[in-house]
Amino acid sequence: MKTTPDQYRLYLEMLESNVHFRENKIAPDNPTGLTDSWEKLGKSLNGSGGPQRNIAEWKRVFTDWKSQVRKRARLIRNFMKETGNVRDPEKDLTEIEKNCCF
Repeated sequence: MKTTPDQYRLYLEMLESNVHFRENKIAPDNPTGLTDSWEKLGKSLNGSGGPQRNIAEWKRVFTDWKSQVRKRARLIRNFMKETGNVRDPEKDLTEIEKNCCF
């Protein structure tokens, strides 16, 4: 089952609201904060009506997704350079993808 747009939104909301989660760093004053954040996010994602995964699988899903989005963004930038900034509407990033890495 594919990850739903709502699950991607939940992930992006966590990135925006939690600095330690966004930077993927352990805070000296709260060494379990990052793990706790992932567990909280995992419960939210699994309860949101899409596929259910464990924490390691969710990390892999979002790492792969960010990598794919960055690749598509790079291809779009290169295409625009080659064509004099003329966009190909079929290759545009979705709003969720734009929020992912930018």
